[in-house]
Amino acid sequence: MGDPGERRSEAGTNASHPEWHYGDPGLVVECIDLEGIGEQGLDHGRLDWPVGEEEITPPLSHYPGARLEGPGTVIGLTDSFSEPHNSRLSLVKGLETEIKIEVLSFRGFRKRLKEAGFRIKHRRVFERNTIFETSPPSLRPKGCMVRLREAGLKFTITYKGPATVGKHKSREEVEFIVSDADAAYTFLMRLGYLPGFVYEKYRTEYAEIGSSGVVTLDETPIGIYAELEGEEKWIDFTAKTLGIADTEYITASYGALYLKWCEREGIDPGHMRFA
Repeated sequence: MGDPGERRSEAGTNASHPEWHYGDPGLVVECIDLEGIGEQGLDHGRLDWPVGEEEITPPLSHYPGARLEGPGTVIGLTDSFSEPHNSRLSLVKGLETEIKIEVLSFRGFRKRLKEAGFRIKHRRVFERNTIFETSPPSLRPKGCMVRLREAGLKFTITYKGPATVGKHKSREEVEFIVSDADAAYTFLMRLGYLPGFVYEKYRTEYAEIGSSGVVTLDETPIGIYAELEGEEKWIDFTAKTLGIADTEYITASYGALYLKWCEREGIDPGHMRFA
């Protein structure tokens, strides 16, 4: 594997824009381009053209207190379009249930998602994921994992417990958002966790209004995959709707898929990075 301590910054940051008005507790946005909005939050979106209520997906009615006030002016939205987080640390705990599938036709799969009623929840964003482990290893032998994810300007530390694998894969997941990726990196190392496997991807997240399940479309260095995450019944129903047979379900992690890809290609494993 490559140098586990190497960190790069391909994701980049967005330049500031003078056109917005960002207040506390209210938020007024004169012009919004939804292309730049999602996990990164409204204050990092491009502000290019006026919007009307009908152009916002999900509609403004999905957000309590949000309203359209005049051409191109939205008042009362939180700082994140889909998952409001006004504090520096937002903790999420629960049981993650998911499956992956290999996507052979990128455009074809996106078309099926649209026809099934899915809309973009979070726009395409570059992700760098770093897996941390102790020395000697204490997490992997128990089927556990600690990860730092850098997705655009959103940084998340995640713990995953041992997985129960059958038709689907389920495991405990505890995660929280941090405001500084470099500080989080150092924090984990001070606790005795060392950076190991790094994997990168471009992720777009889709959802149906009123549904808690999500479909993510991942462009990775080893191919394109989709993840369906939600309750088991929702996963099976959605897969059937999208024309996916349960024989296509994949429960392996990206690390395991990468090792199989390296074996198939006859190359030594390293990090799953874009060249």
